[in-house]
Parts: sequence; C-alpha cells; structure tokens
Amino acid sequence: MEKVNRRSFLRMASVAAGTTLVAACQPKVVEKIVKETVEVEKVVKETVVIEGTPQVVERTVVVEAPPKADDLPEVRYHESLRPQDEANGLRILAQFGEENGIKVKNEPLPENWPEKVLAMMAAGTAPDVQIGYGDPMNAFVARGMFVDIQPMIDRDLTQEQIDDYVQAQYDFFTYGQQGKRFALPKYCGTSAYLYNKGRFEEEGLPLPDNTWDWAQTVEIAQKLTKINSDGTYEYVGSDIVDLKHLGYVLAPFIWTWGGNVHDPNNNAICTMDEPKALEALQFAQDLRWKYNITGLPSDYESLKTLGWGLIATGRAAMHRGGSWHIPMALQSCDFAFDCMENPYAPGTTNRGTFLTTDGWGIWTGSKVIAESWELLKMLSASGIWGTYLLTSSWPSQPCKRSLAPDWVNHLKSSNPRLQDADIEVFVRAFDYAQPQVTFCNNPAALELIDPVLDQIYTLGSVQATDAIPPLVQEVNARLAKECPDGGW
Repeated sequence: MEKVNRRSFLRMASVAAGTTLVAACQPKVVEKIVKETVEVEKVVKETVVIEGTPQVVERTVVVEAPPKADDLPEVRYHESLRPQDEANGLRILAQFGEENGIKVKNEPLPENWPEKVLAMMAAGTAPDVQIGYGDPMNAFVARGMFVDIQPMIDRDLTQEQIDDYVQAQYDFFTYGQQGKRFALPKYCGTSAYLYNKGRFEEEGLPLPDNTWDWAQTVEIAQKLTKINSDGTYEYVGSDIVDLKHLGYVLAPFIWTWGGNVHDPNNNAICTMDEPKALEALQFAQDLRWKYNITGLPSDYESLKTLGWGLIATGRAAMHRGGSWHIPMALQSCDFAFDCMENPYAPGTTNRGTFLTTDGWGIWTGSKVIAESWELLKMLSASGIWGTYLLTSSWPSQPCKRSLAPDWVNHLKSSNPRLQDADIEVFVRAFDYAQPQVTFCNNPAALELIDPVLDQIYTLGSVQATDAIPPLVQEVNARLAKECPDGGW
C-alpha cells in the first residue's frame, strides 16, 4: 500500500482541479497518464516503514490537444511571388503561420488586378492582406476599403521600428488623414542614373563624381551624343525613358528646381505653373528638343531591348532608372557600368527624385483583422520579409534603413561587376526622395495632363512655358469639382 502526505495530495488535487477547469473551457482534450516522483512521509511495505524515500506515483491529467490545421484562422494574402523565389517565400509564410497559430494562404494577383480586387471587395470576397501602390492603393483607401492601422501601430510597434522606415514613405500612407494610417511599406525604391563607363573613356571624358549639376551634365552629355547625317542618333548622352511621365520623371525635375506639382498641403491644387516648376518643365523639354541629348521617341521604339531603353544596346552614356532596374542592367548590359547621383539644379546643391509607394493594407471586410495585423507586422515591420525581398532573384531596395547596407552588400557580393559600383546612391536618395506624386483624384487630373505632356515632350509641338499655365487652370477647375472638400 502506498501513502502520500497531505501536502502532496493537496498539490495534486489542485492540479487536477485546474485541468478540469481548462477542460470545461476548452473541450478538445485528451487524457494522459504521467508518472511523478514525490517526497512522502513514510511508505509501509511488508510491515517495514521507509521514511523520506522518494516514490513514484501515477496520476491522470487532462491536457489540451493541439488544434488541427483545419481549425486555424486563415489569412488570405494577395501578392504574386516570383517563380524563382516562390518556394522560399511560401516556406517563410508557413513558418510564420506555425509559430502564430495562423494559416496563411498566398494568392497571386490576377490580370487587371486593381479592377478585380475592387470588385472582390464589393462582393465581400477580397483577400485579407492586400498589396497596392499608386492609383490602385489610392482607390482602395478613398473607398474606405482599408483598415486604419494606426491604433495597432501605437500599441505594437516600437519607436525604433517606426524610425527605421524612410519617413517620407511611411508618412505617405496617411493619405492626408491626420492621425490615421492605412498601410505599411513593402520596399522603398528610388531613382538615380546608371552610366556606361566605356563611353566616357572612349571620349576621354571624366567619369561622374556626384558633384555635377544639370548644366555640367548637359555639357558632358552633348559631347557623348553622336547624331548621324540622316538625323538619327548613333549615341545619346542621356537616356531618359518616358520623359513625359509626370510621376517618374517630371516631378523629380520640379522638386530639384525647388517647385511642387501640387500644393504640399492640398493635392487638389496643381502648382505646375509656378515659376520654379515651370522653369524645370521647360528645361526637361529642352533636353530633347534644344540640347538634343536624349534621343527621339522613334529611337527608343526601334532600339530598346527587354524594355531597357537605349543603354542596353551600348548606345547611351547615362540612363535614368530605379534601383529595381539594377538586375535588368546585369541581364541586359555586357559592359562596365556604375551609378551616379541625381544631378543638382543648376548652380545649387538641391537634388530631387521619387520613391515608390508600394505597401500592404488590411481589407476592412476581413473577418481575421487581428491575425492579418500579425502577418502585416511580419511582412513590413519585422524585417523578415524585407530580407527575403532583398536576397531574392530580383533584389528589392528595402523600406527599412537598417536593411539597406545588407541590400548593397548582397548585390555586390553576388555580382562581381558591381563590386566597385556606387550602389549607395539609391540609399542616399532616402534623404531627399519624395513619394510618387498623386492628386486628390489622380485619374481625373492625368486625363487632362497626359495629352498636353505628350505634345510637349513626345512631339515637341508646343513649349512647356506656353502650354502648362492654361493646363493648370483646367486641372484645378476639374479638381475643384472632383474634390469639393479639397485634398490633402
């Protein structure tokens, strides 16, 4: 016969009571026999009393069974993963799910995804965590389709995590609604210039040293430009693809000159007719039609390869591009290239460029908002997914400043051609880049703006200084109707 002392009995009884309570609250339980060594006052065995001897006793406890995979909350996550990186991406998502008791289902973006996602939101079938940028993201937020995540940020993110973002990009996701935030960044691409070192050496010209302003850049580019007798270009000094693009190209010129595309406090008011903005827009036109250094649209159509413009053919000395173009350059260009800063405005030390506005938000119709927020934190704030992106087959410039050196090191260590390249120009742009420009109703504004920019920069049929002022009046009249309460 075995006896246990009162203290041990009470302890065991309390354990049993506790497990009974758990079982009452959570019915998915199993019984388990455990053996436990306890200290007893005495044990009687064949009339021999053995005091203070540890003995093994058996008891039955009830423990919670692990949940089945089908019982886990599911978060649908909308983003297309590159085929080369999909296995690693899905592994990270699965591991996150296991650690957090969440099932993550990745769903690739469909064709024409902005329209289809809006339709899915209206039908109540959209993914929980949605990617977006530019006009699509604007549309999601304007229609009230994204959750205000600021309260969750205030609760969960540290100031160190917040300060690690590029401030201009992080603040963009407020969409002008003070005290609110509707997305967190995915990556932060900036633009600068790549250049063909061989072309400079052929002409005996000094390589760019990041001190050039646009006046000096034009002077050097003219020496690097060769025009055939029939008016076609043998070489161009500066390859600026989509010269007419307001967001990618013209807005950075305006910012460099110290102007604005719209009122900084009200994106329902276009300001491209103000003196600094107008001077910048005319200068951009002169690059093609006065200084003859960028080539004609027909040159791009006949010579571009892999969507990479003239520089891939070896016939351009400098190329305006984004950090996301570096992998394309490695694939397309068989010559030595390097990177240079965006030139200063003439006679100043003011630079300008844009940064991307890709981010993730949570659909307001989600039934798993808390779990979606956990996924969003992993994707953006933790740096885990950022590391996956920067080491992928198409390395993305991180949205976290702390990861930027890793991105540079990865590019250089995995590509010998980049070991001496100044990839850091894209990181330095964090300090002066601005979010891609957007009006309160961007499609409505661009419906008026784009045809005029086409006349100025593609056809050269009108001068910017003549065409922009009346255009601005028309845009502002349209935006006053589209945004009667003003913009942000």
